[in-house]
Amino acid sequence: MHPYSLDLRQKVIAAYENHEGSQRQLASRFKVSLGFIQNIKLEQNLGVQVSISTLHYFLQKLKLTRKKTFHADQAETERVQNLRVEY
Repeated sequence: MHPYSLDLRQKVIAAYENHEGSQRQLASRFKVSLGFIQNIKLEQNLGVQVSISTLHYFLQKLKLTRKKTFHADQAETERVQNLRVEY
């Protein structure tokens, strides 16, 4: 499998910037994966090209983790507080 051409990447970016559809619609229109759309959008925002795995290993090396939520809603419940005391 070969990498997508620069021309295709530029067309996708232009279509996204012109609000010609959602990411899913653009993926379908250009016959690429949703992940491809998200990756080129990320590359454009960061100004660099790195794979997701490279980013993962870099963050892991810095001992940074990805938290799914900023604050767990259940953490403040009475049940959880009691479990913490018992622990």
